[in-house]
Amino acid sequence: MVFFFLIVAVRPGSRRDWENEAAGVRPVCTHWVLLSGGFVYLSLDEAAVLHEMLNKPAVALISPAGLLAFPWVIPGAIGVTLTAFLYTRFLFGLPRLTQRRFIVAGLLFVG
Repeated sequence: MVFFFLIVAVRPGSRRDWENEAAGVRPVCTHWVLLSGGFVYLSLDEAAVLHEMLNKPAVALISPAGLLAFPWVIPGAIGVTLTAFLYTRFLFGLPRLTQRRFIVAGLLFVG
């Protein structure tokens, strides 16, 4: 995943994308860099079980039961919703095949 981040960050045309962003053009390169950084975080989270550290503070705020038996679900749902809101326009600007692959991958990961 880190390799993917580096490829996106230094790919040909990235300088042009950064210059376009400075000129007010849609920041596509920024979306890719942030998205790959998010994937790096998610892979670290899975490996180090970082989300489980949210359980103790969350239990102090709510009594876990039912869907909230795992209190880290609340910040996770907020993160998924925020990411979906921020990346909807970016997603629908991608080529059709890439759109479908991203949607399927996202559903498999979250589901």
